Amino acid sequence: PCDEIVVALCLSLPVLNVRPLELASQLIGRLEPEHPIVQGIDAVMAERRLSWMKPAFPCQVPVRSHPIVRVEEGLETSSRDGRFLLGIGGRTYSGETGCLLQVFESHSGSIDSVALSFDDELIVTGSDDQTVRVWSVKTGEEIVCSGALGDEVNEVAISPDSSFVVCSVQCRGIRLFKANSLEPVATLDRTCRYNILEFLSSSCLITHDAVLSVPGLETTREFKALRGVSPSP
Repeated sequence: PCDEIVVALCLSLPVLNVRPLELASQLIGRLEPEHPIVQGIDAVMAERRLSWMKPAFPCQVPVRSHPIVRVEEGLETSSRDGRFLLGIGGRTYSGETGCLLQVFESHSGSIDSVALSFDDELIVTGSDDQTVRVWSVKTGEEIVCSGALGDEVNEVAISPDSSFVVCSVQCRGIRLFKANSLEPVATLDRTCRYNILEFLSSSCLITHDAVLSVPGLETTREFKALRGVSPSP
């Protein structure tokens, strides 16, 4: 079990260096539900009655019994079957050997955020070149580009049914698009240094301080901003 924890932490380091508050979610996303660490986190959260975003099932790059796959960059997630790994910088790697499979190169700036569709068919990237792009996992080709959004794209997510793509644009709020065309659907001026964006379902989106409906981005519930995440002045 100790070796599994070490591997889980190593795989999580690229994310934790930027978002240390995600430690519990990262561990639960990589370890099996019966692991003592997972059970311990559940017990602490229940005892303290804390609200948090708990992964429903292990959904990050999993901890396996074979040696750690070493790649050139930090890993964001993996395909459901473990066939490939998705790197933070917009590359895919073999889940078995770590060999580079694809590089998504159309961005003129660095890729700051990536997301993988639930069916493992699409990859979404957000970049400091101010664009969001959707890619085909099968061919590695760019499907569609949003065009300039006015500032760096800090975070991206794709709905479970692959209908919508959402992104957080620095100092310009949240943008919602149709996934197949990146046609704008809605905009919300909810600006902060960092927006947590996660689809709870295809019709529900969570940010750092609210639950929003999709596609209108109307606020359905507000709550205190997560500790350590504060609005920009």
